Amino acid sequence: MVDILFLTWGEYGQSSVHLATAFELYSRRFPGVDIHIASSVHLEARFDQVKARIDRSSGRTDSQGNILFHVALAKSYEEVASDGGGFIWNTMEHPPMHRQTHGFPDIAHAMCPYPPDEYVRGINSCAELIQKLSPDAVLVDMLFSQAIDACKLLHQRYIILSPLPGCDMTSGNQSYYSSLFYYPSVGLDVPFPISTWKDMFANALNLLRLTYILLTDGHIRALDAARRARGCTWPHPVLTSTTVSPDTPCLAAGIPEVDLPFTAPEGLRQFGPICLPSESLADGDPELKAWLDRKETIIMVMGSHKEYDDVSAREVLHGLLAGSGGRQILWKVPTVDKLRGLFNKILTTEHDRDRVRIVRWFDVEPSAIVEHENVICYIHHGGANSYLECARSGTPQVILPVWFDTYRNAIRVEYRGLGVYGSRGSAPSIRSEELGEAVWRVVSGPDSAEYRRRARHVGEICREAGGRERVADAILDYLSLRK
Repeated sequence: MVDILFLTWGEYGQSSVHLATAFELYSRRFPGVDIHIASSVHLEARFDQVKARIDRSSGRTDSQGNILFHVALAKSYEEVASDGGGFIWNTMEHPPMHRQTHGFPDIAHAMCPYPPDEYVRGINSCAELIQKLSPDAVLVDMLFSQAIDACKLLHQRYIILSPLPGCDMTSGNQSYYSSLFYYPSVGLDVPFPISTWKDMFANALNLLRLTYILLTDGHIRALDAARRARGCTWPHPVLTSTTVSPDTPCLAAGIPEVDLPFTAPEGLRQFGPICLPSESLADGDPELKAWLDRKETIIMVMGSHKEYDDVSAREVLHGLLAGSGGRQILWKVPTVDKLRGLFNKILTTEHDRDRVRIVRWFDVEPSAIVEHENVICYIHHGGANSYLECARSGTPQVILPVWFDTYRNAIRVEYRGLGVYGSRGSAPSIRSEELGEAVWRVVSGPDSAEYRRRARHVGEICREAGGRERVADAILDYLSLRK
């Protein structure tokens, strides 16, 4: 009997690569191999949904191998991070840090919001599960600090499985000069490579300020006191989350064609975008497929945390209408029901109401929609999954960053010629004029054909990299199970 354990936060951006890899292994029906996913309880519904879809598509009825869900955290990241009834991300949006004038984002809480007692309970829960299963391989989310601490306490070897491109995973492995003066640090949107003295100074100052905060923040210090009492004498995993050690392999979702250039350290392996298997549009939402089949379409999805009020929704819709050139628009707005009156006031003609579709959710994975041949532009907030899934689909992008790492992906998309940073003058807000200009550049401007050509070329390379299939192969090779 072989047991493979995945330890991940339950949030979409972190758990998707773990679910994708775990279910790829499950779908191969290895007899005697059990797959375990451990997370916060709210991931279980998504786990069940993906399992049902894979079992249904494969007609699986045998008992060869199994996949099981375990609760490792009593509360999810979002539950712990709630502040006054709203998720931490609602208050974490910030302009690029070199233009920040009203305080500094609470990056320590964003990286690990759990209070000390809750954090230690997470360590104990992960440790108990590891002891119970005695897994042959453990895959850990890079930000799941409690799981990393549990592995170290038990001297359990583990592998980091990350949704991020390799450059973000290895910034701690690069030279001090590169970190200070070459790569834009987290939360900045200065162009890459940094070339002016002004940007070099802003970048170095921001990096030193972030380092100081993480080393001296009261929350991190309280966590460290609780960790030491539990026996964790090493630095908090947050502080080493962007450094790859040869003793702890890291499997990452990037490839050079979608990333900034960097020196890859020993221990890093990259497999391209690691995406969940998705139900086809024809099977999962045939009505949406028929609508997309009609004409070219622009999609906007700003992640699961984004909330709109009347002002921001008005700016976005006017920008989409101005830049679309009469094309169809598909926009995911979780609070669409509250904004229906506003949308009806703006979409006054039958033609506009027919070509603009604003929905609360999708019945299929967004990656299945973006892959449709008529989708010619994907607008998103710059999360790693959105950026990489879109790159894999071969679709040009417009990125509207809102916090931390999303600014770096806005820089990446322009550096690699895959799209446009669409809110450089207004981020994290959105101005209709700026959004309309960015969309027009991608879908109709003089460089639009080059954006499409470049995106298609990179999409082919991403798919050839293998994604979840090759990650699964690497895990099986680690266990000497692949023939």
